[in-house]
Parts: sequence; C-alpha cells; structure tokens
Amino acid sequence: MKKVIKIVNGRLFFDDDITEIFEDNGFVVRTIKMDKDSDDYYVEFYGANPSGEDWFEALYFDGTLKDLVNNLNRVWENFDINEDVWFNSMNKTGVPTVEFMRNAEFKDNALGELFNDVHDFAYKERVNYSNFSTNNRKSKLTFWF
Repeated sequence: MKKVIKIVNGRLFFDDDITEIFEDNGFVVRTIKMDKDSDDYYVEFYGANPSGEDWFEALYFDGTLKDLVNNLNRVWENFDINEDVWFNSMNKTGVPTVEFMRNAEFKDNALGELFNDVHDFAYKERVNYSNFSTNNRKSKLTFWF
C-alpha cells in the first residue's frame, strides 16, 4: 500500500489527501517525526472539543496507508470515555459532570469519524461503527485487518 508521508524542506508531512481528512475532522497534525529505534513515524494530532479543552492523541505507524488505518483504529479502540471523564474531573473539580461526559463522548466520536474517513479513503468503502458501544466496537473492528 502507498506511503502517506512526504518530506518538504527536510520536514515530514502527511500527503495532501490525509492532511485534508484530518483537518475536515477537526484535527491538526503538529508533529511527525521518525522514531530512531524502530524506523516508524511518530504522529501527534490535536483536536478541539465543545468545552475548549486542548487534547491530543499520538500513534506510531510505518508510513503506509494500511498501517495508518490500523493504528488509528487502535487509538480509537483504546480511547476510554470513563477514563477521560475521571482524568478531567480529577484535574478540575473532582466531580464528574455532564460537561466532562459530553466532552469525552465528543472525542470518542471524533476519533471514530477520523478512523472511518481514513478507512474509507484507503479501502474505498464506508464502514460506520460510530453507533456501537465501546466493547461492541472493539470486537467488531478486528475482523477485517
């Protein structure tokens, strides 16, 4: 499968199609660098949410579109709404609120949409898992990779 990393003036970037997909889903890729130990690429991407919290996710992948899809799936699978609510409530008020829950659900949905769109681009088919619960989604997503 094709590589989705390009080098411009000595800096690493996603190709234009992947950059557009991330931006259309409300994410900004701020860091792409080569991991010296594994020759994989390390990527940090940042997103906004309704309460204005800055948050980011990170992944490693080998530079191919297929591996990007697989690792975005892993990032989305590993996002835990309850953990995010607990972490944010402990840092602010100590009490989980509806706002924290909505924020966490927004993040989970945003990661799911990003995954769906990159998958759709890679495989030219739409697979919509955004309505599944986290546990159901995890079991459903592993069958086609």
